[in-house]
Amino acid sequence: MKTTFAKTSPIKSIFAALAMSGVSIPLAFAADAVIEQDPTPPPPAVVEDAALYGYYVAARLGFALPDDTSFGLDTAADVPTGVSTAYEDWNLSGAVAAGMEFGNGFRGELELGYSSFDVESHRLTALDTRFGGSDAFGDATAITGLVNGYYDFDLGTFKPYVGAGIGMAQLDFDNYGINLAAPTAGLPAGPVTAIDDSGYGFAWQVGLGTSVAVTETIDFEIGYRYSGIENVELTAVDGTDTDVSLDSHSVMSGLRFKF
Repeated sequence: MKTTFAKTSPIKSIFAALAMSGVSIPLAFAADAVIEQDPTPPPPAVVEDAALYGYYVAARLGFALPDDTSFGLDTAADVPTGVSTAYEDWNLSGAVAAGMEFGNGFRGELELGYSSFDVESHRLTALDTRFGGSDAFGDATAITGLVNGYYDFDLGTFKPYVGAGIGMAQLDFDNYGINLAAPTAGLPAGPVTAIDDSGYGFAWQVGLGTSVAVTETIDFEIGYRYSGIENVELTAVDGTDTDVSLDSHSVMSGLRFKF
């Protein structure tokens, strides 16, 4: 039997060789790429969120308008009397604080405050007699330690806030007395001190205000607060024990330094 071989033209051979080369070269590169590829996938990208916590210190200064206070005298006498004291309209008040921003508008702080109140007049309730000007003397000082909590409303440039706090206070009634032109109700003429004592009591405050960013790390704040010091036990010079409370309105401004 005769075997017949098909003849292949040179042109067809060249095209066949090129076709084979064109397939084999990409496959070789693909194989190298698979071998050189790191089998360990890259870690997921970490997106840093805004800090939820931040610390700050604050310094505040303002003026306080206290309500009248009262204390008793000679409760064992036939005609015991009380003393009602009015204060000057504006009195110095200041505070320093250290706090933390918790995120979502909340922040808390520890605050140490100081207030000084100058006496304007004393009134003896039993005699219905008022002593003012140079005939009334004395001043009160209050040192407070408070734990305050605030909520800030983020409105962009301005951040209004509401807040409240509780703590303890030392209240000092320093040399409260009157000048008598003549002996009155058994008291001698001249300066008569009714009470000169200090004690401790529960303290609280509620307030509102607003802050504005001065720089990225400094905020200016201004606000109003109503505060109280409750049931401070004081003893008058005649031995009469009495509970004294002092409430006041204040307007304070200051700076918060964040870090």
